[in-house]
Amino acid sequence: GCRAGLEVEETRWLQQVAERDGLPSAIVAGADLAAPDLAARLAKHARSPRLRGVRQIVGREPADDARTGAGRVLDDPAFAAGLRTLAAAGLSFDLQLTVPQMPRAAALFERVPELAVALCHCGSPWDRSAEGLAAWRAGLARLARLPRSACKLSGLSMLDPAWTGAGFGELARVVLDTFGPGRVMFGSNFPVDGLHRRYDEIVDATLRAVEPYGPTAVARVFEGTAREFYRLA
Repeated sequence: GCRAGLEVEETRWLQQVAERDGLPSAIVAGADLAAPDLAARLAKHARSPRLRGVRQIVGREPADDARTGAGRVLDDPAFAAGLRTLAAAGLSFDLQLTVPQMPRAAALFERVPELAVALCHCGSPWDRSAEGLAAWRAGLARLARLPRSACKLSGLSMLDPAWTGAGFGELARVVLDTFGPGRVMFGSNFPVDGLHRRYDEIVDATLRAVEPYGPTAVARVFEGTAREFYRLA
C-alpha cells in the first residue's frame, strides 16, 4: 500500500544520499514482513545497492506493547514466513523488542537459524528490578545462542535517562559477557538518546565499559562487528 511505497522511496533516497556524500554505508529498511507481497517489496528495496537488511519493531515498552498489541507478530505465521523470505534474500533483521517478549521471540528465531539478527538496544531492559534484570539476562542468553545473532550496545540513555557511569557499565558488561565482544556493536541511538545525553558522553561511557576487555574488543565493538554484520566494504 501507500506505506510500503514510502518505505521504498526512503530507501531510494538514502541510496542517493550515499552516492552523493558517501554515507550511509548501509541501509536497513522498513518493511512489513507479514505482507503477502513481501518478496516483491524486498526486490524494490534491493534496487538500492546499499540495502543490507530490514527493521520491524516488535516491541517498544511493556505498557505500550500491552496497549497496542505490538508483539502479536511473533505469533503470526506470515511473519515467520517473512523471516525466511528475508534470509533467503540474503538480508538481515534488526530486532527491537522488550524483555517479556524475549522467550517467544527466541523460540521463533530458533526456527530460522540462517537469518542474521541484530538485537537493538540491548534487548530494552526497562525493568531494573532484580526480577526484571534476571528475566533480561535469561532472554539475552537465549538470543545470544542464535547462530547468527549480534547485539547493539545502544539505547541505554533512552531506557534510563538518569544513568550513572557505574549503572551503564554494569548493563554493558552483561551484554559483553553474554554475546562476547566479537558480536557486540556500538549504536548511538541518535537523535533519540540525544534528548538525554551528549554524543560524546555516550561514546565515552561505552568505551570505558569495553576497554577492560582489551584493544581487540574495542576494535570489534566500535567497528569490526558492524562492518562484518552489515557487510561493509
